[in-house]
Amino acid sequence: MKIIMPANYDPDFSDEPIQVFQKIRVACYIRVSTNDPSQEDSYEAQEKYFSKLLFSRPDWESMGVYSDYGISGTGKENRTGLNRLLRHCEQGKIDRVICKSISRLSRNTANTIAIIRQLKSLGITCYFEKEGLDTGDMDSEFILTTLAALAQEESRSISQNLRWSFDKRAPKGDLPNYACYGYRLSDETEVTDTGYKRRKVEIIAEEAEVVKEIFRLYADGLSMTDIVHVLNHKKIPAPWSDCGWMIGRIRYILRNERYCGDVLTHKKYTENYLTHKSKQNNGEVTQFYIQGHHPAIITQELFQKVQSLFRKSTHAREQKEYPYTGRLVCAHCGKHYHFSHANGDMTWQCSSARINNGMRLCDAEKISQVNLDFMFLNAVKIRFPKYQKLLAQLEATQDLDFVERDRSILRRHISIIEDEMDASKKICEELQSQIEVLIMRYEVFDEEYDETEIMKKIHVQEKMISQLEAEKQEIRSELEKKEKRWELLEKDYDIRSELIHLMKTEDKDQVLSNLHHYVKALVLFITVHDTEHYTVHWFDGTKTEILKER
Repeated sequence: MKIIMPANYDPDFSDEPIQVFQKIRVACYIRVSTNDPSQEDSYEAQEKYFSKLLFSRPDWESMGVYSDYGISGTGKENRTGLNRLLRHCEQGKIDRVICKSISRLSRNTANTIAIIRQLKSLGITCYFEKEGLDTGDMDSEFILTTLAALAQEESRSISQNLRWSFDKRAPKGDLPNYACYGYRLSDETEVTDTGYKRRKVEIIAEEAEVVKEIFRLYADGLSMTDIVHVLNHKKIPAPWSDCGWMIGRIRYILRNERYCGDVLTHKKYTENYLTHKSKQNNGEVTQFYIQGHHPAIITQELFQKVQSLFRKSTHAREQKEYPYTGRLVCAHCGKHYHFSHANGDMTWQCSSARINNGMRLCDAEKISQVNLDFMFLNAVKIRFPKYQKLLAQLEATQDLDFVERDRSILRRHISIIEDEMDASKKICEELQSQIEVLIMRYEVFDEEYDETEIMKKIHVQEKMISQLEAEKQEIRSELEKKEKRWELLEKDYDIRSELIHLMKTEDKDQVLSNLHHYVKALVLFITVHDTEHYTVHWFDGTKTEILKER
């Protein structure tokens, strides 16, 4: 409670000071760890429940619902919603956090306790509905620690049981079939000698012939690039792609032992159940090679010959990320530009135009790194001619960081509109019933009737429904647009903070000379029309056309 003394307060003529209750800024956090449809319903239900809860208390100021969908709770590195929540708590934007249960916050005991203690040090309390625990109660930490440990143990137990089950089945060959190019899953099931049931696989004759040709061509000495050209020249449809055959797809087929009827388990393994990080298995985990698991498309001899040739080839180069990576979008085909560094020349080219598979999918030209940097710096000078204004705009963007609150308000508005539409529809149904009664009385008693006034009322309600539907679609469109921008802005929050720090501490000319290294701090994306025409879409929602006069 905050006590405020009015400017004209006189203790001789007033009994007590005026008391004003300051609202508590409350946020909710939800997490669903699977993409199962039933869990999607749970996610929607939780979001509606917590959104309603936040607006139900007059002493609360809603800070919105923070959420992570389809993400495990054993780590927090990739949980955008949780990380945003913690950052906002550190920035003093939240006073209290409500969560459905401790396991929704984290199944990792160390993470749970670290988060709770971090929030308590900031003066922020957490309430867990399922357990009925409030971190504002100093005696609750022992209970929280115990329950968090149980949540972690549950996660460990599930992971261990799944691993144990798989390891017991694998040596017996009791592994499921799956569909890949050349195969399809049948509606029939088969039972192994141990009683394990799985769906059968069937060979797709046309695709199997393509698989055989790919193996034969590679065994005869053709490179993967050559094989790509052969297949595309024959206009053989590529699986799951409109861009024709590409090297990655050829490599996948040539390395897949399933084409000779076998299965190799544990090609990758999860380091531990807390990190969920997948690593290439180089002997850390026991592998099982099951021969004759399903019908083969090629022979064992051909497969082994191809693997021998592969072992003599070099490994693929590691992918690197550059300042413009993921930011350059081709205006012609919508694909991203990729970086290339060959013979000392640094260039960017549309991924469709650079595919070396014998197909010309896009006519976009290459752009040199030098020209790109020149264009970007020129665009910055046009859009932000004043250095301090750019700094102020960056800081304002970082401060206006209430995605969850704004989303909650817009969705609540949509919910109110839907309630109004339901009410109008109900009125229309009641009015229509009145007309049906008049018709029935006319047919039975031959009573004359006039439905004009009732129809006018129905038309009024229908017009209202139509207007409300248009308003709802407009808000939904606005929400979708905002969410896309919010998502892009969130990914680059840290690099914008870094740029703000540099602009405050480093020499202006030095910052400007290195500004091309901070493209992602300033730009959501750049549409490339040609080598002399660009549209730069800035972090603040504006855009700048850069067009060189010809």
